[in-house]
Amino acid sequence: MLKHMRLTHVGPVDPLEAELDERLNVFTGDNGLGKSFLLDVAWWILTRTWAGRPAMGRRKVAVPLRRDARKGIVQMSSPSIHWSLRGRRAVEGSATIKPGASPTEWTRSKGRPPLVGLVLYARIDGGFSLWDPARNYWWDEEHERPPAYHFTREEVWDGKPLDAPGKICEGLIRDWRDWQQNSSSNEFRLLTELLEILSPEPSERMRPGGPPRVLEPDDGRRIPMLELPYGEVPLIHASAGMRRVLALAYLLVWSWEKHREASESRGIPPETRMVLLVDEVEAHLHPRWQRVIVPAILKAIEHVQRDVSVQVLMTTHSPMVLASLEPHFEEERDQLFRFAMEEGHVELHRIDWTKHGDATGWLVSEVFGLQEARSPEAEEALEQAHTFLLGEGAMPRRAREIQRKLAELLPSTDPYWAVWRFGLQRMKLKVEGS
Repeated sequence: MLKHMRLTHVGPVDPLEAELDERLNVFTGDNGLGKSFLLDVAWWILTRTWAGRPAMGRRKVAVPLRRDARKGIVQMSSPSIHWSLRGRRAVEGSATIKPGASPTEWTRSKGRPPLVGLVLYARIDGGFSLWDPARNYWWDEEHERPPAYHFTREEVWDGKPLDAPGKICEGLIRDWRDWQQNSSSNEFRLLTELLEILSPEPSERMRPGGPPRVLEPDDGRRIPMLELPYGEVPLIHASAGMRRVLALAYLLVWSWEKHREASESRGIPPETRMVLLVDEVEAHLHPRWQRVIVPAILKAIEHVQRDVSVQVLMTTHSPMVLASLEPHFEEERDQLFRFAMEEGHVELHRIDWTKHGDATGWLVSEVFGLQEARSPEAEEALEQAHTFLLGEGAMPRRAREIQRKLAELLPSTDPYWAVWRFGLQRMKLKVEGS
């Protein structure tokens, strides 16, 4: 598992330093500040492969600038990535870009990576990446091994082809169909149970439906059905949010079952550790799903693999996700981070965990930094009303203007009306409609 990472001259935060906890690490912050980039680098540290494009380093002139007048040499500071891992043994490592090399050509410290368990990365584009120590680790020098498995969104559903004829993964549609037809399939039992765990509540349970069906004459595939409260829906017609949850459930079952098979064939014990990276965990999900998804994911992993130690690195923009963690957050094992723009520089801060009660409380906390959980227009009107009530002297005309604006933007049941009326009474102003 990833314990510490430090990035210098690479990415939006320079330098970036993060001390990670052993279970849940949540990253928030505005768009474009480096949340997804951090997950990409974490995946690379753990697996030695990039899930997408490699990180690009930047060479910088050393500070203070020193020039050798005789040789005309300017000292440059090279990009670097340093890390420490918790595996079966503690390991530190580093990587840098050598002078003259491409800005994406990272040279790592030598030695085999430690075994950190399975690493699964749910990317924001709907794709997934998997690193399996039983199938991707350098157990011997005689057999070639894929460095990792990378699935596009389409390959998760339709299968992942090998360079040679055949497939390394049949895909969700075919595996679901085959598992369902096998009455003794442990995979289908697990998949069914995970769908129930990952459903938002009993009234919206996802269950496997009836036998797979051919939907179109020119497409001979038999498509599995998903049973929802209002009827059966073909998997390929499920909503975007459901498809991401279905893909995660499938990949959890597929990765662990294939890991067990590979471990048995190698004569090694299966892993009981996992690192899960999830980018924008709330993507495509209704708030009803957002408020249960993270606890459900933790429960689902433990259900697939008993006594598993799981470390989660996830990003989110959702105050509902953070509100949902309040009953489950363990300060001795979990952390909350925030990317923030400060004076033209991006900074990463660890945020002390504080309960804010609901999504509105989180929106106006330091994590999201909004003054009001409202539209910008309503926020401006409230600021004008607040300034007026704190001012000196009675200005009836100005009070009427502010009240008309508030009436346009606030519902009649808004609690601020009590504040406004009390303020007018204190100022001995009577405004019609107040």
